[in-house]
Amino acid sequence: MKIDTQQELSKPVMPGSSSTVLKWAKRIFTPLALGFLIYLAWQSGDILATVIANAQPDFLILAVFLLIMVQFVAPASVVMILKACGSSISYKFALKTHINRLPARYLPGGIWHTVGRTMDFYQQGIKPVHLTAFVLLENLFAVSTAFIIGGISVWYFRGITDLWGKFALLGCLCSVLGLSLAPKILNWQILKSVSQVHYRFYLQTIAIYVSIWITMALAFIAYLSAFPLILGEISMLEVGGTYIFSWGIGFIAIFAPQGIGIFEVVASNMLTVSLSLASIATLIAGFRVIALIADITIWSLLRFWSND
Repeated sequence: MKIDTQQELSKPVMPGSSSTVLKWAKRIFTPLALGFLIYLAWQSGDILATVIANAQPDFLILAVFLLIMVQFVAPASVVMILKACGSSISYKFALKTHINRLPARYLPGGIWHTVGRTMDFYQQGIKPVHLTAFVLLENLFAVSTAFIIGGISVWYFRGITDLWGKFALLGCLCSVLGLSLAPKILNWQILKSVSQVHYRFYLQTIAIYVSIWITMALAFIAYLSAFPLILGEISMLEVGGTYIFSWGIGFIAIFAPQGIGIFEVVASNMLTVSLSLASIATLIAGFRVIALIADITIWSLLRFWSND
């Protein structure tokens, strides 16, 4: 029986009223989170003005450059995930659709970049069952590697007696278990007799995500380093690990698209800096602007190159 992939992908993951509640929670939470961040910025206006006035632009440029580099690495993970599921797609096509679909990241809901790319892959002949496995694995790899890398860092610096240290260790252990069991579950429930997960490509995908997170953490460190009044004596490894772990917390907060508001508050609470929680949360939210600049830059370059 032929499956209409567009129709299948448009179906909510959770049935009935649960899906409706989640959809409205996302719609309501996003403007609330933005309003909260704007309020924090207003409350800390004088302090932030002083901090920003002393910013070092070279570090901001470095952060943008590192985030652009991530855009070239991320499609390689797509190629490996599809290979692990039994399908094949070229890196060139994965890169092109990844960059072309970047504006969809900023649509309400936080899922449209994934949906758009999946539609493109379907048009290239990727089987629906492999697309389902791809979407599941892409999210699993992102959050699990974040909790493993970030969790180890947070646990190391904060210790098991600290509440965040406990959460970090738990997240790390659960992620290791999840990555270990995922191939067997996919083979049993999703792929079935169509194909089986190729472990070599599966492990290579994990390695790619590790490199992605290291680069993302370096970009975040570069961003905060642009404000010399902020970090003080705090370890750069702790800053990077806190960023990755906080991103993971924001990711699992499914009511907050792209973890907006959750990521900023968690990271601010965990970083021991001289600023107030409101000030550092607002400053951390500015990293999203750096990411937006990186996305606009790489997307514009592709459009220019395509029209040349």
